[in-house]
Amino acid sequence: QALAAAALAGGGINQLYLRALEPPVPKAIPPLSEAELARGTALAKAYARGMMARHKRRERDYNNKIRLKWAAVAALPTEAMRRHALWVDPDDVIAPLHRRLPTHFPPALSQDESGGGHIVTRAQLAEWQGGGGGGGGRGDG
Repeated sequence: QALAAAALAGGGINQLYLRALEPPVPKAIPPLSEAELARGTALAKAYARGMMARHKRRERDYNNKIRLKWAAVAALPTEAMRRHALWVDPDDVIAPLHRRLPTHFPPALSQDESGGGHIVTRAQLAEWQGGGGGGGGRGDG
């Protein structure tokens, strides 16, 4: 402690280091009054109801779109047309190039002329590798 007191008295970088090593003092959270607690609870419940209503609206919209799609496919006159409408080209089902993929490591930053870094997208990576942004990583360049 005497060493710490001497370093603090001297000031400078030692004082900065010692302050950095000290644990932060937690601030006391003032207790909420009954009115504040009731208001916060009411706001939380209203938020949860609103989010659930939004979720249900989206789900209803998705289900309507799926139902309309299947009704449109069923309305096609021939079986060949129905098969063609439902066929998906496996080369067209790659993820969009602007979508970030989950990884175990943070994204790589590239340095541009302005000195700032930005996240490299899959499209930029494909372009830099000479793929021109297409191909979906199939190796056909």
